[in-house]
Amino acid sequence: MNKQIIENLQWREATKVFDESKKISDSDLNTILESARLSPSSFGVEPWKFIAIKNKELKSKIQAVSWNQEQVGTNDTLLVLLYRKDIGKDSEYVKELSKQRVPEELFDKIYGMYNGYMSTQTKEGVNAFANNQVHLASGFIMSTLASLRIDSCAIGGFIEPEVLKILNIDENKYGISMLLPIGYRKKNGRPKNRLDFDDVVEIIE
Repeated sequence: MNKQIIENLQWREATKVFDESKKISDSDLNTILESARLSPSSFGVEPWKFIAIKNKELKSKIQAVSWNQEQVGTNDTLLVLLYRKDIGKDSEYVKELSKQRVPEELFDKIYGMYNGYMSTQTKEGVNAFANNQVHLASGFIMSTLASLRIDSCAIGGFIEPEVLKILNIDENKYGISMLLPIGYRKKNGRPKNRLDFDDVVEIIE
């Protein structure tokens, strides 16, 4: 195993209380956001948007509609991971993106495959598809954070319509996958507890 990668992941924890006196550098924040941008997505549709909030008042408002979880308000930067809702069958967004990326001779085939898949999905299915892509990105973000020794805590406990309203986001276009406070821990949490390797891994040769 790669010792450094494993040490980074062993170090990572779901940080509940952040040290507000410690700040993330602009360089590190840009690295984190770039790792999100470079994340993979099915069909390459990148159905996401990433918002980085440093404003204390805004974070406090979001904390109030996130079951008052302390980490939502005490972090250095609150990342809001959004998924797009306008990616269903005959999506203009996906069509234009595909035109930019897919060779002209393959466009009809690739776009047709995408529309064929999306034609089998309900509105809820389309949103779930997009939401899942953002969760892929969150893994890349948290791995990058661990390598930079910057803490985080993935949060799904929030009142989505209220957070969208606070951020003035069109709920017809976007939904929220998760809130991801990032910063530096005030103290160490509990030791990491996971199932054994052999309990969750099977290698077939």
